[in-house]
Amino acid sequence: MKKAPIALAGLALATALYGLWRVDVIPGLWDLQHWGEDVASVARAERLAHRAARQEVFAAEVEGLQAELAADPGLAPVAFFGSSTIERFPTEQLFPDARTLNRGIGDEAAGELRERLDASLPAEAWPRVAGFVLYLGSVDVRRLEAGPRAVVLRATTILQQLQGLAPGRPTVLLGLLPERGLGADRRAVIEATNAALAELAGAPEWSHVTFLPTDRAPLRTPGGELSEDHSVDRLHLNELGYQVLARWIRLEGGALASLL
Repeated sequence: MKKAPIALAGLALATALYGLWRVDVIPGLWDLQHWGEDVASVARAERLAHRAARQEVFAAEVEGLQAELAADPGLAPVAFFGSSTIERFPTEQLFPDARTLNRGIGDEAAGELRERLDASLPAEAWPRVAGFVLYLGSVDVRRLEAGPRAVVLRATTILQQLQGLAPGRPTVLLGLLPERGLGADRRAVIEATNAALAELAGAPEWSHVTFLPTDRAPLRTPGGELSEDHSVDRLHLNELGYQVLARWIRLEGGALASLL
């Protein structure tokens, strides 16, 4: 007679665990959800689907942006480009006195940003953009295992592209954020990449570019990891973390700071 309650309890536990698998509550269970599939192919398909969905959002905003520009000749938006750190950035909330354009796409490498950069804004918007905030290289380092030199070359290409679209606009180049559970090797690559990006921004031809370091307190703990108080997971900032980042941009963003 005792076996039935035990069986029911086991079924309830299995059902609960399955539910957690589906929403990725338990770390590491994503692979189990796709057991028997080519995990790399599934992940790539999900990235491409998300990228396409974001680009559809940008396209849907074109008509409204064109109307804004026509109605207000003095409108000069600030455009934010980058991967998930930019996509999740609540720019309208944290920069309420400025018109911001969030063109972030999660898990997008620098090369992919370069490919879609021109089409991210309508042609008539580019001459009106007042400045840029860029976060690039994180995906290249963390997923593609690119080194500092490769990241700098890709960043240079994007800066050159922006120069052709909107010359001389003040630009903030954000440094790579730390992460939780960071190993010594990854820590060294992130630090070297940030140093290389800072050197790039300091070159005479990029006098309008300001490098803004983000791998520091309070976002970075004394142990060199992303602060749990300022993040929602291993890589991404929470509301408090974004408040810190927005404050840094306002205080240390060079010529762009006054636009925000």
